[in-house]
Amino acid sequence: MIMNYEKTRKGLPALWESGGSMTNSGKSQIICGSNDERLKAIYIPRGGELSCGKHALIPIKIGDKVIIVSHQRKDFTIKIYQIKSIEKYEERLVMEAINTWQEGEWENDDDNSTLANSFSVQATMDKATCYHCREPHYILNDK
Repeated sequence: MIMNYEKTRKGLPALWESGGSMTNSGKSQIICGSNDERLKAIYIPRGGELSCGKHALIPIKIGDKVIIVSHQRKDFTIKIYQIKSIEKYEERLVMEAINTWQEGEWENDDDNSTLANSFSVQATMDKATCYHCREPHYILNDK
């Protein structure tokens, strides 16, 4: 999969943690490290239209994971990607699909126990069902 990314003021590639839920459907995207660790956001918007929007700008590197969840009445579709390359000239990422959850099961059964209990996947599902979500769900806090 190919995806465009944002550039920070210092020129670093970054992606947004984003999403939320409306009445019966929702979607979300979170970014985590290669071992599902939380990453530090460099910008968190505090004003403007935040509902189901962009909530944390996170610098990325090769090996990080992008988890995208959508649901319709809590029937979830989960896609987990790993960043394989960052094409700086064209400002896009090349990502490899690691696994997909659809119709109640993982595409690759060997990862089922690890992914089903993953905090990052659960956080992405929580964000996709968070009604009019206005804040990040899976970032590293400095507190």
